[in-house]
Amino acid sequence: MRYITARGTAGNYVENERWIVPGSKQHAARGETDGSELRYPWQELLREAVLEFGAELPEKVRRAEQAMRDRLQVLQFERHDFHEQQALLDGLATLEILKRKRR
Repeated sequence: MRYITARGTAGNYVENERWIVPGSKQHAARGETDGSELRYPWQELLREAVLEFGAELPEKVRRAEQAMRDRLQVLQFERHDFHEQQALLDGLATLEILKRKRR
């Protein structure tokens, strides 16, 4: 089975145009963590948005996007955590894909 990353280190993978979400059985099958070990608080909001398929998707995307943009603002004035900054940018790219797919 071949996996293609969506923007490198986002932790979301595309398999035949289907998302493989961190914490899912497919993700665990790749030998990665079960997704319960989130490194940053905003990742829970991102995970909720990615897992949502119902009417609450736009609101969950909005909340995750706001939390992530707020965190990026804070990182501008703190000592840089490159890994978190990259994860934020990848997460925002994932949300953009969700918004486009929803239209």
